[in-house]
Amino acid sequence: MLTRKLEEYRQRIASVFLYDWICIPLVYCQVSTISVYGYFLFALIGRQYPSKNENEEIVDVYVPIFTILQFLFYVGWLKVGEDLMFPFGADDEDFEFNYILERNLEVSMLIVDDLHNQVPPVYVESLDDEIHLLHTSASSKLSNHPQRQHLRKLKFNVDAMQVQAVPGSGKMRDLMR
Repeated sequence: MLTRKLEEYRQRIASVFLYDWICIPLVYCQVSTISVYGYFLFALIGRQYPSKNENEEIVDVYVPIFTILQFLFYVGWLKVGEDLMFPFGADDEDFEFNYILERNLEVSMLIVDDLHNQVPPVYVESLDDEIHLLHTSASSKLSNHPQRQHLRKLKFNVDAMQVQAVPGSGKMRDLMR
């Protein structure tokens, strides 16, 4: 059980390490950025409204709302894609993931190689002897009894509590054949 959990932990750390180790090529980011910005440059030119309508009708659209929403969604997805290239970040406020991985590897190798037969000493903590909980003046007047179970008052006689071997119907013998 413990070995299986350690193996799962090791596999998860290895997958996180691979996210940091294998980088997406820069050309993918550059092509997607150029294509998104180029698309919206052409959309800006192509979706303009004519200054004068042939039928002399008044065009009451002032702001291309759907083009703006489309631009916001695409640029948002582009920014998410750029962040996925390096998920742990390179900014000052991002944590240094390589340090965490190296330290975990160092500690695990120390435990396996050098400390495998050394058991830490067992000692009694000073808090184990006597624990006094702090009370307010209102809570100190309350009963100091823990919650009582609802079956606490149920009493059994000694004969009812004895385990007796009662011969079965023989179904178990049939299953074992």
